[in-house]
Amino acid sequence: MSIRDHLRERSTGENRGDRIVREFLEQLDMYYSHPKSNFYIERIEREFYEQKLQHLTFQPYPNDGLVTFGASGTDKCDREVYYRNQKEKPEKREDIPFRGRQRRQGTAIVDYVQLDLLHMPERLGDKAKFTVARTKSGEFAFEDAVKHRAVFTVRLPDGYVCKFAITAKPDGILEYEGRRLLFEYKTKATGIKSMNQKLDYSGPDGHHIDQVVAESLVFGIREGIILYESTQKPSWFSDEEKKSVSKGQKTWIDGKPLADLRAFYFSVTAANLLANS
Repeated sequence: MSIRDHLRERSTGENRGDRIVREFLEQLDMYYSHPKSNFYIERIEREFYEQKLQHLTFQPYPNDGLVTFGASGTDKCDREVYYRNQKEKPEKREDIPFRGRQRRQGTAIVDYVQLDLLHMPERLGDKAKFTVARTKSGEFAFEDAVKHRAVFTVRLPDGYVCKFAITAKPDGILEYEGRRLLFEYKTKATGIKSMNQKLDYSGPDGHHIDQVVAESLVFGIREGIILYESTQKPSWFSDEEKKSVSKGQKTWIDGKPLADLRAFYFSVTAANLLANS
């Protein structure tokens, strides 16, 4: 913790993580309530999509004989990881149709969230405390533009030296008060009430924590934000008094809509790394 953060925490009683979450959600709310948030600026939108086109090509891993793990695949079972690294093609099967639509929805929404982040400095001016970093080549620090593969050497307790690689491409890298934060975005299709209940009870999903720990190892960035968004939104107007809506389905409580966005701060420490090793 920096001296500035320490003094601020002593004076306000709010630690760095809580402050980052609060200020990030405040920035999002300011932007989405802005009258021009429905319109994108052509210059920014064009640069965003031109960058995505530049990264449509497939780039294989270096042929160095190392097993490569994906940071976003920390929930994969050992068998799947083994077959993937044996270059076995997975067998594709038909699925329930709504699942395909749900996957498509999650993939599409993250593009708009990234575009929104790019527009916040334009719409909010100095009130935008979180901005999108750029790479050394000048690209927006999103996904494939920052994709990186890092090689690690670990000596196991029995003396065996294990060498492997991790590849990661976070949804974004943000800048905040002169420091960089990892950014991961996740959609939840379980319903707005269910999402809040689960996050209140257990916090971020365990495999999402594992993912950002792996990304932290690859990029050397030790803190960041996981943002969850419910694809179900509150009723446009309050449904508290509507008798046609059951208590369990109401999306407004005490005159306010349920939160459809939840942010969590994470800080990767040596203890985290040991726990996830």
